[in-house]
Amino acid sequence: MRKDGVAGHPIVGTWVVAVGLGPRIETVMHAYHGDGTAAVAAPDHATLGTWQPTGARTADLAFMRLLLTDDGAFAGFRTTRGGAEVAEDGRTFTGTGTVESPTPDGRTTGQRGPIRLKGSRLIAKPMGEPVGPVPGSTE
Repeated sequence: MRKDGVAGHPIVGTWVVAVGLGPRIETVMHAYHGDGTAAVAAPDHATLGTWQPTGARTADLAFMRLLLTDDGAFAGFRTTRGGAEVAEDGRTFTGTGTVESPTPDGRTTGQRGPIRLKGSRLIAKPMGEPVGPVPGSTE
């Protein structure tokens, strides 16, 4: 479903994002689509979400990560909410957010934070001349 004013927003695209979780930094990939949907790929999980413009270069973000117990049973969703501002040149963004997780007794932690976001746009470039074969390949 396409939303008016979303497809041309500068957040649309793929980003390498440093997520500051207290003293720890996690590097993930964010993809913001022109229909207002979003996805995050991390080394140990994937998260789906949505976003909406709040200004010419700003947006609200929301993501939900499926959580499972050690035996694979559904344990709830970890919800991340935040906001981002794309730089005037469109190559970076910064933002802050909160994270809310379920507790074993069925409640939630409440929104904790802030988490910090620093994104760099992934830009397509032409392929270069190979310097040699890929290690382990037969070509």
